[in-house]
Amino acid sequence: MNRMQKIAWFQLGLLVIMAVLSVIFTFHFRAKYEYGYLYALELGAAHAYPLIILVVLGPLIFFPKKKGKVDYDERDLIIDRQSAVASFATYFVFSVVVFVAMWLTLGMERLIPIHRLGNIIFGGFVIAVIAGAVTTLVSYGRGKGEKS
Repeated sequence: MNRMQKIAWFQLGLLVIMAVLSVIFTFHFRAKYEYGYLYALELGAAHAYPLIILVVLGPLIFFPKKKGKVDYDERDLIIDRQSAVASFATYFVFSVVVFVAMWLTLGMERLIPIHRLGNIIFGGFVIAVIAGAVTTLVSYGRGKGEKS
């Protein structure tokens, strides 16, 4: 397993941990403070936001590049580009779907509450990371007979 695959698994694992923490915090806020479900869900997700720092900085901290060793070739570059395109395309589609859905539900006369924009951006980032990591793992999985 090469560095890019380790990073992809690391990011997916952190996102699963963030999802579990969000659910735990959501149920905590529902039970203890008797908040409504949507408000408790927003607060639960917000308490998992700090882990996003590890998703971004984790590869630099936990998977540093080894000096003097070449661990990146043309195939890795192609897979990296494919995962970047998949991330961007998924983020774009997610954004369009979310904003069209908000436009249809709120109408042209109402404004989007500002606290929702952070959730939209965070959700888009999570979707983009998932798409990039899955694309990386699937792309490396295609060449099973090759050394990766």
